[in-house]
Amino acid sequence: MLRVLHILLPLLLLAASACKSWGKFWQTEIVYPSNPLMVTQNVAMSPVTPSMPGAAQSCSVSPALPEGLSLASDCTISGTPTAGQPATTYQIAADIGSGTVSGTVTIRVLFQPRFLYSANSIINNNLLAFTINSDGSLTSSATYTSGTNPRFVLVHPHGKFLYVANHGSNDVSTYQINASTGALTPVGATVSASLNPYSLASDPQGKFLFVGHEGTNTVAAYTIEKSTGILTAVLGSPFSAGTTLVSVHVDPTGNFLYVGDAANVTNARVFRINQVTGALSEISGSPFLAINDALSVHVHPSGKFVYYISYFGQNVVAFQRDAVSGALSQLSGSPFAAGAGPAHVVADLPGRFLYVANSGDATGTVGVSGFSIDSASGSLTPISGSPFASPQNPIGLALAETGGFAYACGTGNEQITAYNVNQTTGALGIIGSVTAGTDPFKVAIAGSNP
Repeated sequence: MLRVLHILLPLLLLAASACKSWGKFWQTEIVYPSNPLMVTQNVAMSPVTPSMPGAAQSCSVSPALPEGLSLASDCTISGTPTAGQPATTYQIAADIGSGTVSGTVTIRVLFQPRFLYSANSIINNNLLAFTINSDGSLTSSATYTSGTNPRFVLVHPHGKFLYVANHGSNDVSTYQINASTGALTPVGATVSASLNPYSLASDPQGKFLFVGHEGTNTVAAYTIEKSTGILTAVLGSPFSAGTTLVSVHVDPTGNFLYVGDAANVTNARVFRINQVTGALSEISGSPFLAINDALSVHVHPSGKFVYYISYFGQNVVAFQRDAVSGALSQLSGSPFAAGAGPAHVVADLPGRFLYVANSGDATGTVGVSGFSIDSASGSLTPISGSPFASPQNPIGLALAETGGFAYACGTGNEQITAYNVNQTTGALGIIGSVTAGTDPFKVAIAGSNP
């Protein structure tokens, strides 16, 4: 027996040490440690090397990586991206001698903030354009005529087009954004919409545009022509959805649309988006909860949580989201208290912080509520120093996707305030304010490519 153990023991020890490499032995594809991979325009990225079942002798990618990035023979991605872009998936293939292995990586290049646009909803019926300076401050650059009572502005994910919901003239305007100056040029004719278009949303790839109409019970859907930005109504649009629709938002996968309306009825609705046509179909179980005047909705960047604000409830109603079905279940501890008349909600891109514009604050002293988001539970905790000073009656918020700056517009004193965002705590520090037009209702940030 001792002789047998003497023979077997070295073999057992050898097998045990070999177990450490079994994980790689059984791996069958290329896997990047960060996927999706987020990098920033004009900022050198940290090289990212994947794992694979062998040593790569050569590596290829399709389609070509974003401008400024390169692929090494061991499939390491590195470089400085020069052009912003929405999330795009790339197919990676490697020759490991004994054969070929493959995998995918999704890369998003965050735009540096360059321009800001404000919709002035009363009297002037126009848009104001501002240049965003390197310190985040704003310089007024131009004024553009819009439809009647422009209520919402949205920048296309590629940064090339601006869409405007004209609440009074019942239409949607399209503008092309000059990459160098931020100047706006109308594209085609305005698109007729249902009564009182109030809010806009696009899928992350920029294939579709969705419009919530306050004056009807519908959401309109349009396809977006990639090169021109021109809108074409989706077959079957508009789609029935609630009573007085005031908020729409698409989840990070682009598969679901979340809708809220101004009625105090069961109104947290969810629709599946047909990825080919853009048509909407309400999912099983929708609507999920009564929210008293759900003026705004935001899906967490992880896709795990959804946040509605209740104007009359003066709070944030938070939900857990089923990633497969899109269904909602209210979080423990929800709703979370906000300020007076919350009108807009938005989270930063990493999903660490959430901000609410409290339009009922006529003094401008407690106009923006800030929260830290628990990444596991989705629950909200007020940021130290929150609520933060703002323009009077702040009704619109925008965050630069690179995270450094935020902007709030207020209808009370008709100003736009610029903030630095503390990347550790989420606290807002005022940079300065500029005069906007009459009743600035929403603001939107655009980057640009060379």
